[in-house]
Amino acid sequence: MDKIPFMKRTRISTVAGGGYLWVPEHDWIHYEIYTGLERVFKFAKRRLRIGAYVAFSEGNHTDLKTNFKISFAILDRRSMKFNF
Repeated sequence: MDKIPFMKRTRISTVAGGGYLWVPEHDWIHYEIYTGLERVFKFAKRRLRIGAYVAFSEGNHTDLKTNFKISFAILDRRSMKFNF
């Protein structure tokens, strides 16, 4: 993102991730991958992270789905990590 002009000043960061769930007792498999943009703001003396993501999920009992997700997370002062 730093290569795009003026994007470094916006302090927007890119994120990507995924997840996999397998339940052999019920012959159920589900997986998901996502990518998106996040920005951390200072709001009322706390840190607030706002993110927008696009997620693709599929499983052996479901078809391919595309979802758009928005996330709001506050920084935990004790552990210095964002809560999900």
